Amino acid sequence: MDAKKWRERQLKESTLGLGMMLPSFGVMLLIVFFPIGEAFITSVKDSQGQFTLTYYRQIFNDPYYSTNIFFTLRIMIFTMVLTLIFSYLIALYTTFVKSTLSRAVGLLCIFTRFVPGIAVVYGLMTILKDTGTLNRFFAQLGSNFDPGLLYTAPGLIFLNVWFNVPFAAMIIGSSLVTINPSLLESARDVGAGFRGIFFELVWPLSYKAALLAAVLVLMNTASAFTIPFLAGPNFPKMLGVALYQEFKVFYNPAMACALSVVMFAISSLGGFVYIYVQMKKDVWR
Repeated sequence: MDAKKWRERQLKESTLGLGMMLPSFGVMLLIVFFPIGEAFITSVKDSQGQFTLTYYRQIFNDPYYSTNIFFTLRIMIFTMVLTLIFSYLIALYTTFVKSTLSRAVGLLCIFTRFVPGIAVVYGLMTILKDTGTLNRFFAQLGSNFDPGLLYTAPGLIFLNVWFNVPFAAMIIGSSLVTINPSLLESARDVGAGFRGIFFELVWPLSYKAALLAAVLVLMNTASAFTIPFLAGPNFPKMLGVALYQEFKVFYNPAMACALSVVMFAISSLGGFVYIYVQMKKDVWR
């Protein structure tokens, strides 16, 4: 094949690839970048339409807004770490342990994705509140058990982890099932223990899926509304609830737009980390 035909073929393949990518890019542009761009423009205009950074200065200088931001970051980090730990353990169990119980756990992870979120929140609130199911159960045993989880940061973390673990476990599990069992058998044959197999074989082949799960959990928690609105504390608030109140209760759309830009920036940091790791080549391969 001469150079001219090779260039024509490369151009045709590039054009085809670009054409296949344009619809998805157009959808992303329409539902993600256009709204956030419009929100940013609104947030840097005052009531007279002049450029201003007043709302952003207020977000980072006013204790009300800064406390909400740091509270949201704390909930995000704890939720992500705990979700990653539990979901990875569940994914390992359902993938490498062949038993009736492991299959039941795997089916349970799938089933929870089809249960409406608000129904689960109210169900867990009924169980966990200080006069709920657990309290009444222990009362029958002569004990007064008050979980004290609702409307607190630990309760918010618990509910977020409960929601995200099945989702993250399925993502990690989809990577673990691609590991050839013969690799594990070979490692055992040469004397590798559990620690060596995990850190030298299983983790390198699945850490990108774990990172993807962590990023998605981080983004999901950053934009969460139902759980913090129904079961979160009155103050500090997560950004999703604070944004809603600015727009719907305080009738301050410019501040709501500024908060949405901050929320988008926080979520984007996790996305950039994931893209960076995905583009790096694995040294061990």
